Amino acid sequence: MQQIIKGTEPTELTEYKRKNPTHRYDDLGDDPEQIRLAIRQACLDEQAYLCTYCCRQIGSKDHDCMNEHILPRQHYPQHSFDFNNIVASCTTKGCCDDAKENQEISISPMSPRCETEFKFNISGTITGLTNDAKQTIDVLKLGDSLQQNQKLVDIRKQAIANFLFSQSTTIDDLVEDDELLTLLVEDLQQITEGKLQPFAPIITKALKNWINGNK
Repeated sequence: MQQIIKGTEPTELTEYKRKNPTHRYDDLGDDPEQIRLAIRQACLDEQAYLCTYCCRQIGSKDHDCMNEHILPRQHYPQHSFDFNNIVASCTTKGCCDDAKENQEISISPMSPRCETEFKFNISGTITGLTNDAKQTIDVLKLGDSLQQNQKLVDIRKQAIANFLFSQSTTIDDLVEDDELLTLLVEDLQQITEGKLQPFAPIITKALKNWINGNK
């Protein structure tokens, strides 16, 4: 997970709520898809086209992402049109929105705790540093072990390896060269056509965590 900074809600949503003050998300009117797509696009833009939970790249294929309510709309209908409660999640089976369903998570992707309570490892796993982080990982099936989500763990591990290969460097090189690490992190933070490269925040954190632990 990475912290998401929410922006202004899309004008289509603002106008719809003005005209339909008693409606909830499940009550969208004659053209619901237009509103849903406007919400999704706004979320994709502020998330740089990465899933709010696993940081896969989303928004490039049909049906690869969806509007996700942090507080489940089935339990909190009063927040179902709150843009600050909506993010874009991937539709991958077995994790993220698909695993969460109507459960609640202890750490919201809008919380700065995302940056301090999750540890990403070069093995591809994620470690919860607090009980709340562990609960969030468990609900979303974010891969604290191979047993929990081997596919996601393997994908993250490969993303780290592919990035290092693309930069013609190794993890050992970075231990000896702080300036090189800084340059690589800057490269990972570059947004091209509104998009970060897949898993960019996770690669950054995994490299920093490994290097800091080996100095």
